[in-house]
Amino acid sequence: MSQSELVAVESSQIINTQIERLWAEVANFSNVAAWHPDVTESRLEDGNTGESGNNVGVIRIIKLRNGAVLRERLVAIDPAAHSYTYSVLDGQLPLRNHVSSLTMRAVDANCTEVTWKASFVPAGAPPDALADGVRSGVLELGLRGLAERVKQA
Repeated sequence: MSQSELVAVESSQIINTQIERLWAEVANFSNVAAWHPDVTESRLEDGNTGESGNNVGVIRIIKLRNGAVLRERLVAIDPAAHSYTYSVLDGQLPLRNHVSSLTMRAVDANCTEVTWKASFVPAGAPPDALADGVRSGVLELGLRGLAERVKQA
């Protein structure tokens, strides 16, 4: 795999709660620090004041446990389909052309499958190692955090 190739990773998890309960946690784009264990802070960028965290185009600034700061833009949101798409605009990650989507599907009245996908072009990092890191440190960790969050609430 070369440094200029698009890398795609995906993770899914069945979470034992209703789809609307899960959607309530993630639908507000600026709420990620409440459920993702690696995100210590999340806020809307200055200039987005007065906007809710679920308007297309809104930008959130997140801080990770390791101190890295990222700017991410909400590209699309579809509450009826329980999905949203966002992209990393800039930050301290070795990737570019990033797009991620989070989607939910009701398995039954009390179980929801959550799928998180990411695609990006590696920038200065080995593609396989970066893909593994995004899958385990962002997607899988985030899905576990979301499951824990709704279990506690």
